[in-house]
Amino acid sequence: MRTLRILTGVAALITALVFAHHILFQDYLAADQQMLQSPIYWAFMVFAVSVVVLAVIGVCLLLKPARNN
Repeated sequence: MRTLRILTGVAALITALVFAHHILFQDYLAADQQMLQSPIYWAFMVFAVSVVVLAVIGVCLLLKPARNN
């Protein structure tokens, strides 16, 4: 069970990092000047970054050993 938990955490971490890489390199760096001034674009970026942050927090909770009180 511990091995499955570690593998799930690593898979979720890789997924979060790939998503963050896609946001940075495919969406932000490829955007033109008109797109960068759009509030809808920035709302999407805030949403996407918050999803990545929540995914990384979830990964940390998955990889942290459970405490039995």
